[in-house]
Amino acid sequence: FIPAVRVIDSEVLALVLLAGFVVAIVTIAHRMQSETVAGIALFLGLHTGMLSDITAFTLLSTTLLAAGALFFLVRNRWVIVPLSSLVAVYSTHVVWAVRTGHMAPGAPEHDRLVLSMGFLSLYFLLFSVALLVR
Repeated sequence: FIPAVRVIDSEVLALVLLAGFVVAIVTIAHRMQSETVAGIALFLGLHTGMLSDITAFTLLSTTLLAAGALFFLVRNRWVIVPLSSLVAVYSTHVVWAVRTGHMAPGAPEHDRLVLSMGFLSLYFLLFSVALLVR
């Protein structure tokens, strides 16, 4: 997320690695039955994304982290981790929308709106399906 300490330049590779780390976080926290471990690990990822320059990559990564948190809602019936992830995902989206709302004149407003609506729909679908499965 943070350009000064970026090691991987490929966004695809970074998302694949992040997905692997989310699976590892979920596996470890599930085996330990520790909501604290899950919450801290996912919080650090979500918080880092919110503090960095928020891009489409950041929105995708917060969606991956939220999916990991929703596993705990469905499987373990934990509520605090998924609820805090819900707040973090939508907060990151709001920060992104506010920051990109002040774009230069002539910026592609339509593209930003489509991207925003796409992610909002994805969040809604992800959290709704998890609640229905639970």
